[in-house]
Amino acid sequence: MPSDEPENRGAPGPHPAVLIVDDQLDVAETGADMLTFLGYQAKTANTATEALDLLNGGMRVDILFLDIGMRSGMSGLELALIVRERFPAIAILLTTGHGDAMAEAQDKGFTVLAKPYFIASLREAFARLPKR
Repeated sequence: MPSDEPENRGAPGPHPAVLIVDDQLDVAETGADMLTFLGYQAKTANTATEALDLLNGGMRVDILFLDIGMRSGMSGLELALIVRERFPAIAILLTTGHGDAMAEAQDKGFTVLAKPYFIASLREAFARLPKR
């Protein structure tokens, strides 16, 4: 039976909350649109510091999706390491267009999605995240 609700196309459970962190606003918003289409609740932050403030403030986040290379302040990898320690229940997916950054993050045990990404690769990457 058709409904007005968005079709869940790969999101585990009831609408997991995703915090997207990218210093390029258009990239963050495009990612949020894709994730919303896939059935996730997507919020954005434009710096690692802003994201950490939201998490410390009690924002519900099931998955953190962040760019490794942010131009100012803390990098995405630094934030991922902090979140892994302080908020172990949050799944983490990193993204980058740089091979060396990807290798470093993978060496630290993170899942990394190559940029540019498309909705199918985004769906697959989120499906492969460890269940927390």
